[in-house]
This record gives sequence, structure tokens and C-alpha cells, in this order.
Amino acid sequence: LLHVGSNHPRKNVSTVLKVLAALKTQGLSVHLWKVGADFTSEQKTFIQTQALETSVTYLGKPNKQTLVLIYNSANVLISPSHYEGFGMTIIEAMACGTPVITANVTSLPEVVGDAGILVQPTDVSAMVEAVWHLYQDAYYRQSLQTKGLNRAKHFTWEATARSIATEYEKLICQKAEISSFS
Repeated sequence: LLHVGSNHPRKNVSTVLKVLAALKTQGLSVHLWKVGADFTSEQKTFIQTQALETSVTYLGKPNKQTLVLIYNSANVLISPSHYEGFGMTIIEAMACGTPVITANVTSLPEVVGDAGILVQPTDVSAMVEAVWHLYQDAYYRQSLQTKGLNRAKHFTWEATARSIATEYEKLICQKAEISSFS
């Protein structure tokens, strides 16, 4: 499992740790890589009390090239944020062919489309079930990887520039129509 981001409460790292603990309890050999901000003291305490020390690795704040390698090495990105303005880590993971489990709130469903697994941000059992599904069903995992790669192509700088240009053209045409009626 991979989690990329800060430790702001909206990132919901505590739920990621609960998912890890539940998966370990169910016997799945799973490891969590944390990229970005280090765990808080409260999260470190949870890791210790749940005996997860050997199942968690903090990878720091790698440069872009190393981060791409991490995305490509991970089996799944788990990002159950309570709020995201956009969800850049979701796009980055999908662009690397990494299946995504994320929250069904704020901008995330729009970013993911049908290329990831959407769950309530605090629904540990739904996330555990999603990880198991990805683990057990290679066809499903591959379909999400393919959909993710295709979905990420919609979020290039070139695609964004085209979209903005189209919107400006619409506005200019609307203004020209309004001016011609005056």
C-alpha cells in the first residue's frame, strides 16, 4: 500500500493505518509505504500498539524521479482524504499504472471517474474489501490499471490548455452575440 501526502487531518492517515491493521489481522501480507510528511506522534503510537512497526516504512520526501519509481513499485495507492481541492497524487498514481482507492467526496470522484475505487473516507471495511479484491482478482486489477492510465491522459497540461482555450472561445462568442443584440 502507498500513501502520499501531508499529515493534515484531512488526509485521513489514521484510517489508512486502521486499514493496514485490519488487513494484517486478516492474514494478508501487506506493507505500507508513507511518502511526504512523517507520521504524527499519535499515529506512531497506533503503529506501536498495533505491532505494525515491521509493516510500515516512511520514505520521506523523495524527488520527482524517485517518487515515480515508488508509484510504479506500489500495488495500490490508498488516499481516503476527507477533502481535496484536486487530487494530484491520484492522477500521478494512475499515470504510473497504480490502482487507486480513494474517497468518494469533494473533487476525487470527478478526478478518478471509473478508473479507481471510491469509498466513504472513514469506511475501513470497504477499503479492506477493496484491497482484497485487488489482491485476489488480477483481471480487475489490470482493468483499473488500464482505465487509470487512460484517465490520467485527460489531465495533461496540453489537455488543460485546450479546455481553457475552448472555454475562452465560448465566452468570446457569447459576448459577440450579446454585443450584436445591443
